[in-house]
Amino acid sequence: MKKLRFGTLAVLLGLVCLVPACKREPGPATSLPYAEACSDAQMAKRVSTEGYFEALSSTTCKKSGCGLNFNDSPNTPGTDVRRTMIVVVPVGTDANEMAELPKTFRDADVKLHTKKGDVGVGKKVRVSGLVTSVVHGKVNDPKTHEMVDRANCQLDDPIIEPL
Repeated sequence: MKKLRFGTLAVLLGLVCLVPACKREPGPATSLPYAEACSDAQMAKRVSTEGYFEALSSTTCKKSGCGLNFNDSPNTPGTDVRRTMIVVVPVGTDANEMAELPKTFRDADVKLHTKKGDVGVGKKVRVSGLVTSVVHGKVNDPKTHEMVDRANCQLDDPIIEPL
């Protein structure tokens, strides 16, 4: 019987951790108010902020997960029309994943898994994620009826904590 060399053993152990069961914890996130989390200064950084998930009828799910709106208030579009955050939540049964959505769904179908149990839309949570996209545009502010600058951003690799 041949002995396995240390290098061969290290490679085999490394391959074992490529399977989905070996999930890594993302790095630390900078805690920011909602108004500051979605900005060019945060691009490619992990941020953490508080808010409310919302699933629109236009919510789409891809291989990477479902893109859910994340607002500063439980009401659409939130109180800050200058920002829109989309959090891409992977579909699955583990913490920081969500239940698969049926083709037509309602708010009660949206179940976000956390380490402390499931939460749904409209519940205040803290979400940490990697800012992977920031896009700027203009939007009509319903309060002032003026066009204002708007930043839309996307957070990936989320950690969801109920508050």
